[in-house]
Amino acid sequence: MLGTLLKPAKPTEAVPPLSQTETQRLLRLAQRQALDTMTEYLSSVAGDLAARVVPIAGGIDSGIAWGQELVVVPARSGPAAETTDITTASGDRLVATHFVSGPQLPLAVYRAIGLPATSASRPPAAAEPTSGEWVLAVWRQELDHAFAPGHYLETRLMRCGERVVEEVVTSLALAADMAGGGLFDLDGSLLGIVLPCGGRETAISSRSVTRLLAEGRTLEGQLLARFGMRVVSLDEDLKKHLGVSEGVMIREVWTGYPSDRAGLRPGDVLQSVNDQAITAPPDLQPLPFGAAEEGWLLGVRRGRRRLDLTLVSAASSGGGLDAEPGGVVFDSPSAGHRIADVVPGSRGDEAGLQPGDRILRVDDAAPRGPADVRRVLEGKKAAFLVLERDGRRIGLLLPR
Repeated sequence: MLGTLLKPAKPTEAVPPLSQTETQRLLRLAQRQALDTMTEYLSSVAGDLAARVVPIAGGIDSGIAWGQELVVVPARSGPAAETTDITTASGDRLVATHFVSGPQLPLAVYRAIGLPATSASRPPAAAEPTSGEWVLAVWRQELDHAFAPGHYLETRLMRCGERVVEEVVTSLALAADMAGGGLFDLDGSLLGIVLPCGGRETAISSRSVTRLLAEGRTLEGQLLARFGMRVVSLDEDLKKHLGVSEGVMIREVWTGYPSDRAGLRPGDVLQSVNDQAITAPPDLQPLPFGAAEEGWLLGVRRGRRRLDLTLVSAASSGGGLDAEPGGVVFDSPSAGHRIADVVPGSRGDEAGLQPGDRILRVDDAAPRGPADVRRVLEGKKAAFLVLERDGRRIGLLLPR
């Protein structure tokens, strides 16, 4: 017994160390498992967010549920359709009606009565995300959803047409098929909406979308959206130059919109609507918000002439741009004289001329050549210019 107790223990065999190859393999397996877990988590979060991204027009486009009844969709060329189809997460089809749009807005908004409350998107927290945080872009592909994970980088200002908006910059490469989708944080807050801007898709922040929506609901925004026109009050310089004392002046007319179809021109003075006198822009409130199946009869002063024109809304005329047989729309032939550059501080710069503008008319007459325009700009007399810029015609007064 004593010998057994004092017998030396059998030495334990040493475990051979792992080779470098085996160590790297185990590390890759651990990383793969962590990646699979993260992928499953991100997919689960995207699935929960999919109800907030609704298919538009049979799944062709994506839209973001905004509040209880509104849906934000990317803007398309020409007047927005008066109605569009929306498919809910449960498969129900709703007819949404036009609410806000505009030729200078990257979005259009529709009202959809009956949209499930679970579709409403939650606005982001007041604090900005931290650089490097995970974000998810979620959009629709036909009636299914797709998503892409990335990292938040920063929020910066960018120009979108004539507006300055906040762009949410991420590591994601945003593509055209993602337009109308949402950019979310992992808590489900909507950071931005993917919209066309400056010839590319960008994530415009929820704050900027709120501001654009508010601008589109104003009288000026509604006149632009429904008729493609912008008006201004007559100041003393305009009254003197145009020879009128009452009315509002048409400053912009967008090509293909109802105002263009009606024959309105920049510089026309709108003096009555359906025989009701117009003295200030607020008098035009019935145009976008009223109903007139036969259109509105406009009393217009053009130079020394008095014209009666009929204005029909995009909804009454079927909406969309005028198409040739075959369903295509051609650009108008280039006209006028193109401005290559504008010297800062010059008379043209002070009037608001920009490089790329085409001068169409000077005081209701087409200039014969650039020399005619140059003489007007170098002179000291007041002159009214009509120019073409980015799909619209604009009227500007060169003061004395």
